Amino acid sequence: MWFWAFPVFILLAIAMWPDFWHHVVRNQLSVSASLDQTVCAPGSPVSMKIIVENHSWLPLPFIQLDLKLPEGLSFEMSQVNQTMEFVTHLWPNQEVELACKIYGSQRGPFSLRETARVQIHDGFGLRVIPQTPSLDAELCVMPPILHGQQEAVPAFAVDGQREILRWLFPDESRFRDVRPYIPGDPVKSISWKASARTGELWTKQFLSSTEADYTLVINAQMADPYWMGYNSDVFDRLCSVAAGMAYRLQSEGGSLKFATNALLKGSGTRSWYGVQTASSLRVLLARLRPYPVQSFDTLLPMVLNQASAREPIVVIGIFFTKSQRRSMDRLRQSGRPIVLIEVPVSDMIDDLVSPPDERELTSEGLPLDAGASHAMASHAL
Repeated sequence: MWFWAFPVFILLAIAMWPDFWHHVVRNQLSVSASLDQTVCAPGSPVSMKIIVENHSWLPLPFIQLDLKLPEGLSFEMSQVNQTMEFVTHLWPNQEVELACKIYGSQRGPFSLRETARVQIHDGFGLRVIPQTPSLDAELCVMPPILHGQQEAVPAFAVDGQREILRWLFPDESRFRDVRPYIPGDPVKSISWKASARTGELWTKQFLSSTEADYTLVINAQMADPYWMGYNSDVFDRLCSVAAGMAYRLQSEGGSLKFATNALLKGSGTRSWYGVQTASSLRVLLARLRPYPVQSFDTLLPMVLNQASAREPIVVIGIFFTKSQRRSMDRLRQSGRPIVLIEVPVSDMIDDLVSPPDERELTSEGLPLDAGASHAMASHAL
């Protein structure tokens, strides 16, 4: 006589199950991710391990994990694939480990914090719980090295003769001769006695000595004032030029120092990074944001204070105001060895983006066309 109550009980259980299950398992699912390396070269695989864990005493019959990588990263090396889906289930207090490969195609730091989306339901699909776990992982992709960068940083002495592919400087203790003055010669090299006798300007010539220390500077400023905007693709190209130049200078036996006005997360307005190897500099370039934190007018005096008077300063950039160019010209006239390498990216400089607000800057991503990123070196030693 009570048989009629059994179907009713089943119907009531089915009706109450979704709410009861939701109440028990809510906020009981955790997702974490880890990378086998945090810095990689373009196209190199990085293994990502994702652990999904059920902390409740009820099962999770259906779990769908959707991953969407930021632009510049891909799950496949041969083509762009930024999405991946996993479907699984978990028993009470059980965890599952998922694995995949990530490939970087664009320079820069990429946060994976908002990469994952999770949907779980009770097995019947009557109550779906969406979650957006925060993944504490970041991948930095190093810039490609432009081996085809043929714009040699010139090696000139005051006598105007190119001797070897090294920086040459006049050794003032080894006087050789005088020659007619050429516009651009340092004022301190003018022979005033010979000029007074002949009535024409003459320049002293010295035997040359080499200098093995270099300072490499990336100017991230792309507008005036500097905080008006930035362009990630342009900045990536500057980093590739700098990486190629660093390996070239290091191969010639020189020690390398580095400075930039681009943002490094957690470093505030820091711009001087001291001695670097070509490899360590490439890693540093992978971590830089394209946002300028100060103007080149502020950066250059700091570099001059840190570098010795005879130390070559190689400046890489795409935007310089007239006053900044005049300042570098005056420094060359006074004998400071400054070489300006301007990267031709006029087709991209108009597409500037406003930088994030100051709070984000202080709290805190297209493959490069190597043929189009050859730099032009200009000098006036």
